[in-house]
Parts: sequence; structure tokens; C-alpha cells
Amino acid sequence: MLRILLFIILYFSCLLPIWELGLINSADLSMLNSVIALICCIAFFLYPSKPYSLYKIFHVFILFFFCIAPSIQYKNNIHFFGTYFSEDSYLQASFLVLLILLVYNIVYITTFAKAKIKERHLTHVELLREEKPIGRWRGLCMLGVSLFTFLLVFYTNGFNFASMLFRGGDFSEERIELERSAGLIVGNFLKPMSMVILLAAYIAGVRQKAFFAILLILFLLTCPVTGMARFSVAAMYIPVCLNMIPLFRRKDVFVLILCFSLLVVFPFLDNFRYYSAGQELEFGLNFDQFTELHFDSYSMFMRVLSENIITWGHQLLGVLFFWVPRSLWPTKPIGSGAFLAHEKGWYFTNVSMPFFGEGYINFGLLGVFVFAVLLSVVSAVEDKRYWSVLVKREHDLRKIRYFILLAMLMFILRGDLLSSIAFTCGYIASYYIIKRLVLRR
Repeated sequence: MLRILLFIILYFSCLLPIWELGLINSADLSMLNSVIALICCIAFFLYPSKPYSLYKIFHVFILFFFCIAPSIQYKNNIHFFGTYFSEDSYLQASFLVLLILLVYNIVYITTFAKAKIKERHLTHVELLREEKPIGRWRGLCMLGVSLFTFLLVFYTNGFNFASMLFRGGDFSEERIELERSAGLIVGNFLKPMSMVILLAAYIAGVRQKAFFAILLILFLLTCPVTGMARFSVAAMYIPVCLNMIPLFRRKDVFVLILCFSLLVVFPFLDNFRYYSAGQELEFGLNFDQFTELHFDSYSMFMRVLSENIITWGHQLLGVLFFWVPRSLWPTKPIGSGAFLAHEKGWYFTNVSMPFFGEGYINFGLLGVFVFAVLLSVVSAVEDKRYWSVLVKREHDLRKIRYFILLAMLMFILRGDLLSSIAFTCGYIASYYIIKRLVLRR
């Protein structure tokens, strides 16, 4: 009964911005977005025994970025970079979003039901490691790596704690400017090790309070929520909260907290993007954010559709070979959002390109549905592997990789794909290095 009540409250809350009267109104668009919102809200309460999953995060993204955001933008006559989109453009894009939702759900449900995940039999040595994986020497190594990452981040911030705690504004002047490749390695490979080590110690069952407390303090200092981009906050703290705070694992709680975060927490963190001393902090429900570039994904998706921009796989090459230095490949494709911005001559190029926009910009309409099918298959297999195998193993470190995927999916869906895949691979590589350190003989 409580779940039905939560569903009704959530769905009717979504209908408010969809049907609210604005400067421009479209009953057809509102009806289409109402159906999209209904599917998303139903998905939140499907699989009740699996309160968090890639499946549910996908629907949170669609609800906020491809349903509520375009409804508010259309009604308020918001046009990014001065480009006007007609009602027909909105209707075509939203109808395609509805088709994507249907394809994703059909493929996901079918794959989840039929996928056979074999539980690997552990060897005697692996069983011993699982029972007591961390000895004194290995623990010191983990502590040393975590301390090193903190000192490295502290150094790049000019040994200034304020610079670490505040992302921009007056305090950013203290930071040491790293070459781009070095900065990416520090931010997306070395820095996440602090989070991975903390989780590895927790999952492995380390109960020495002093040791664990030091790891937790080093993590909080290395990765302060107010000193990072919001996708980094999600990538670092979603795995930690899901592992270490039982409330986050309770039925339906994760989705509700994620929705609350998008409406309240993430807008609050944006205060620190250009923070200056004496600046007044804003905290509370923020619907104004939907009219800003934070939610440009639908607009960018609509743009590639209306202008029929297709590169026939050229942009995907940059994603597949992101690890090749641009010095060795001068013509290496840039991110699809920046590519479109350069093509249009915009003054601002740090724009997104949603996952399904990447599908279109690479292979046209067929690419949109190919990307939807691939995403649904990967989501179903990863979700089933976790819920049928990993969740039963208290000390299985592979849980960390799954939680990283959970945390990064929203960034991947918002795009662009080049940045999100490169950053995700950096986090996953960090996990594998630490896993090898913990489980090596």
C-alpha cells in the first residue's frame, strides 16, 4: 500500500511541471511527456527486491533530462544559443524518446529473464583470501596509497585546504595548472583510489577502527563534495553510501534519494562552482536549473535530429580510441558536444551530447535504436550479475566495479560519450589496480 501511495505522489508531482501553464503551451507535448513520466515512475517500483540498479538510474535520467526539463524549457520559451525549435521538433524528439523507452524496456526485461550468469567456483586460495584478504603489510600499502593520493591532490591545490574544499572562485587561483593529460590521470585515475581503497577495506571486513577511520578521513579530505564536479561527487559518494549506509539499500529509498539529489543537492553543489568569499549559498528545491545549460541534453538531442547531423562513425572512433594521445593523432575527434559547438561557431563549447544523440550523430536513426539495445543488454547483464551472484558474497570486491557503473551511468547518458567513457575507464582502472593490491598472493 505504501509503494502505491509513493507511486501516486511521485507521478502526480511529475505532472505538475508537465501540465503547468506557461508562455507557450502544447497539449500534445504534455500528453506525450505524461506517458514518458508514467513509464519512468512505473520502472522505479518494478523489481522491488532490487532497490538500486542501472535500470532504475536510466529511468531517472529520462524522467529529469528528457521529460521534465524539455517541458519546462518549452513552456518558458527557453532556447539555448538562440536557436528556436518549433512544437513539431519537440513532438518528434519526445516521440522518439518514447520509442527508446519502449525498446529499452522490452530488451531489458527479456535479457534479464533469459541471461544465464554462471557463478564462478572459487579456488581454495581465493576462499582464504575472501575470509582474510587484508594482512598488516597489505593494509599499510593501502594506507600508503590513500595518503599518497591525498598529498598529490593537496599539492595540486597549492597546499591550500580552501582550494580543495571550494571548486572555483577566489580559491582556484592557488591551484597548480597541470598539463591536460596529467590532470585527467590525477582526477580520474589516482584520486578515485581513495574511494576504492575505503570500499575495499569495508567489503573485505576490516574492523580495526583506527585504520578504517584514517582511510575514511583521507577519502573525505581527498574528495570533498564541495570541491568536485557534480558527476565526480556522484561517482565517489554513490558507491560509498550504498556500501556503508544501510538506509540507501532499503526498498525504493535509493530512487527517491536520487530524485531529491537532482532537485536539491546538485543545485546546492553548483554554489561552489564559482564560489567567492561572502557569497550567499542557496539551498532548496530548484526548478530554475531546468532552464539552464545543466539540462541542455534534450536540446542537443533535438538539434542533431532536426539538422540531420551524421558523421557515419567518425565521432565513435574518438570514443573507442580515447587513450591515444592527441599529439600522436592530431585529427582525433573531439567530443560530440564540442564538435557541434565548433560547427555552429558558438562561443561556449562545454556542452553535452546525450547518449542517444551520440547514436544519431554516428549512424542516424538506426544508431539511436542500436545504442538503446546495447545499453539495455549491458544494463540487464550487469544488474543480473550483481543481484544473482555478487550481492550474496559479502566480501566480493567486484561489487565496487558495479557501483562505479551505477554512479557513472548518469554522466554517460548525459554525455558527451568521449569524456564519460574516458572518465569511467579511469575509475574502473583504479578499481582493478586496488583489487590486485588487496587480493594478490
